[in-house]
Parts: sequence; C-alpha cells; structure tokens
Amino acid sequence: MYYLGNGVPKDLKKAYMWYKLASISKDASAKKFLDIITALLPEAQLHEAQNLFLCMQNKIMHSK
Repeated sequence: MYYLGNGVPKDLKKAYMWYKLASISKDASAKKFLDIITALLPEAQLHEAQNLFLCMQNKIMHSK
C-alpha cells in the first residue's frame, strides 16, 4: 500500500515499517520487498524508517 501509494500517499519509510513487521513472521514476500525498499532509501531515511519500525514494534509489544 505505502510502497506503491495505493489509496495513500507513497511513503517508503512507512512501507519499510510494515514490511519489516511482516518479515518477522517469516513472510517471504515481505522480506523481498523489504530488501527492495532498503536499497531505495537513502541512509538517513533508512535510519528514520528503522526508528519508525522500532516505535511500532514497541507499541505492539506493550499493547498485549
């Protein structure tokens, strides 16, 4: 969705976050797209995307 901008503004950092979350569950297609997005993001934006992922992962872990 965020990778292509389907129904939402295109946002590679948010796409990274969601694909990273999906890849934790061993989703092979998520890993493939995560690799693509990682290659597309400049280093500074990749760090922002990683922080976004960590924040979301923290929210998920503390909501249980």
